Amino acid sequence: MYITGKNGLSALNTLGTIGISVNMSVDSSGKVGFDSKTSTTKGFPSIEGFAYKMLQGELVVQVLFKVEEQDPAKLKGPMNVPLIPPTQ
Repeated sequence: MYITGKNGLSALNTLGTIGISVNMSVDSSGKVGFDSKTSTTKGFPSIEGFAYKMLQGELVVQVLFKVEEQDPAKLKGPMNVPLIPPTQ
């Protein structure tokens, strides 16, 4: 999955675009995951990825990855910030 977003205030600043590239998978039990070695983003703003599923009538939310907010100047940089699995 590759997603980009355009700077809605480009007339007021030159921060650039956001972007995220995630290589996701679903195993035979339905668990969603991602490849942290090949999935990347630009370093700003903060990003989290979630998976949702119903188990025995209840919604279960799984946090797949997160990237904390960094320097806005990194919006101009390459897609080289790794997506980090959350600590359990």
